[in-house]
Amino acid sequence: MTGTTGGSHPTVFDTPELQLSSGDLRQSAVMNILTSFLANCGDLMDILSGHGATVKGPHSDVSKEVQNFARALRRHDSFEELSAHGILAIVDRFVGLNYFQSIEEIRDYIIIVAKVCN
Repeated sequence: MTGTTGGSHPTVFDTPELQLSSGDLRQSAVMNILTSFLANCGDLMDILSGHGATVKGPHSDVSKEVQNFARALRRHDSFEELSAHGILAIVDRFVGLNYFQSIEEIRDYIIIVAKVCN
């Protein structure tokens, strides 16, 4: 057993380093599956990104009302399902990055994403 000391079993640290070229990565099964998945999602990625909300750039400041609304949603009974937690995680991130300026923007985003997820 190469790279081991007397009588010990090989570990992850004993394996030789793999040097993958970017061409190898592009041709890998994982990348092919990921590319196919994204191509078949249609508008899902655009919807999840808030229809380009991040392209517009963050607003200068998000009001406390918007921040408190996002926090209140987490405590609401209708957001107990796992998929709802995922949507709220994205909402929280967008609020944290100052991409949502109003409660209406948050509401509209949740409605659009929920329609796609169902």
